[in-house]
Parts: sequence; C-alpha cells; structure tokens
Amino acid sequence: MQHAPTQSAKQMVISTYWLGFQQTEHAVNKPYLPSHLIAAGALALASVSAHAGSVSSIQTGLSVVIHDASGAQWDLSQELAQFLVPDLQQGTVTLQAPTSAMADADGIWTPNATTTVNGQTVTGLGWHSWLKADGSSNTVADANAPWAASLIVTHLGGLIDPSMDYGFYVKNNTAGTQTYSVTYNQSIEPTVFGAYTLEAHLAGALTNTDGATVLAPTGSASLLQQVQLSSDGGLTYVNAGVDLGPGASVGAYAGTYGPYSAQTSGVAPSAGFNHWRFMTSFALSGNQDVFVASGSTTITAVPEPSTIWLALGAMGVFIALRSRRAPTLT
Repeated sequence: MQHAPTQSAKQMVISTYWLGFQQTEHAVNKPYLPSHLIAAGALALASVSAHAGSVSSIQTGLSVVIHDASGAQWDLSQELAQFLVPDLQQGTVTLQAPTSAMADADGIWTPNATTTVNGQTVTGLGWHSWLKADGSSNTVADANAPWAASLIVTHLGGLIDPSMDYGFYVKNNTAGTQTYSVTYNQSIEPTVFGAYTLEAHLAGALTNTDGATVLAPTGSASLLQQVQLSSDGGLTYVNAGVDLGPGASVGAYAGTYGPYSAQTSGVAPSAGFNHWRFMTSFALSGNQDVFVASGSTTITAVPEPSTIWLALGAMGVFIALRSRRAPTLT
C-alpha cells in the first residue's frame, strides 16, 4: 500500500529526508518492572528481539551507473566501494568521503561538495564528469560549458538491524535525457525469520530551468524505487512489495517530490532474509534539470504468539513467587 503522509507529517519528512539529513529514532517504551521480572522476560524474548551493537559480519555495496544520450556511460561502482565503512562494533555502515579530491580519466570525486536546490543547501560526497554539456572534455570549469553529469551522495548506511537508507542529488546539464541506476545493498543481522513487517519511504525535490521536466521510471519498473529481499546473502532477490515513486512530467517547477510511503507484512522463507537492497532507476530530462532523492526502509521481526505467552507466563510465575515471599505488614 502506497500513501502520502498527512500535511504535518509531510513537513517533517521533507525537512528530514530530501536533503539527506535523515533522522531515525528507535523509541522503546520501558514501564517500570522489578529487575528479576525484567530478566525473566528478556530471557523468553531473546530469540526474537532486535539487537543493537556489535555484529559478526557486514556485507554492503553501492552502485551508480549513468547513461547519457550521447552514448557516454559512467559506472561509479568501483570508486564508491572504497567510501563505504562498515563498523562491526556498532553494527552500522557509513559513508566516509576522502580527505582530498580524487580524479581519474572520467571525472573527479570531491569531499564536502555543496550546492543549493530550491533555496536549501545540499552537501555530501560529490562527483562530476570531465565530459561537458557541449561535448568537449577537459578539467577546466566553465560556466558556459558545465559538466555533463553531476552527482552528490548525501548520505548512506543505517543499522544492520534493522534499517537502511540512502540519499543523492543528480543534475543533467546536457540537452538530452540521462538515465540513472542507483543500487545499495546491505546485510541483515540477525537474519529475519518468520513473520515480519516492512516499510519504505521516498521523498525529494525536483527542479528545472526551461519549463519542461520529465522524471520517469526505467526498465520494467513502474515506480522509481524498489526494496528487494534475499535469503542467500545477495545472490538472488525477491521484490519486497513496497515500490515507491511515480514518474513526473511538469512545466516550470521548483518544489518537492513526494513524500511517499508504503508498508507490507509477510512471512520469510525457511532460510530467513539475511540481505536486502534498494534499486532506484529513472530517466531525467536535460537542460540543467535536478532531482534529489532520499529513501529509507525498516524491517521488523514479529514475535510469535507462543513466545509472547512464554514471556508473560514467566513473568506471572515470578510475580506469584514474589507475592508469596513478601512479608505481611500490620
């Protein structure tokens, strides 16, 4: 099911998602219980509770491929791999930009790249091609001949259990259409078994200068963003059922895209789900059109009823024993 949040929720999502400043909070209500009852409940629920902190391994990867109408193509996957930093102790993946610019024959990576979209500042790990919009290719910046393709990765990563997020900015300075394929994958630890719930979000911004912008899904997908799940460490995937992001065809426009949300529930196969990925693919028209996107997803294992009853039963036994041992006051 895909839906747009309420107006107040829209304002929150736009401010925290589309510029890449995603803020994820995991709030847990903790009513007071005596320590021995907490221990009993924790023991019964240990097999299904999500855990934070150290993990045994992290597998992750990021791929960005850009195709230009002129026939040029840029595959940035190999360079991006070195900027992903897994932290086994914290159970997280983060994006770490280089301390200085890194150039090759196709383009250049720069830390702390900054631009402005609709009056808002966008910053992150930047890249642009040496190829320019007029077909020439050199390393000298020229306002009259801007770089053909530009990218800023605003944020990336998340907790291995149970969230994943990404954000980027792209600008097409050419006169033709460019297509983009952004794929981010990450391991899930612990593996999700049995029943689960999954939700996904996508929000962003879209702007143009010539009064004609077309943003369209590419390939067989009817929407821009997919979340896919894997039971074999990322060798094969199945669609999670929370596709998001319709195409847009607008005139002169400088505003928000979305936000969009979707949620689903299901039962994992016997092997469980241990890996997942975002696949975001789209075409963007030219003449300095800009698209900014930020997506996130969360998967949560649902405790089996028998496990919940076990925990409640254990607590009941301890409460009864505690009551019998309590002295009678007169």
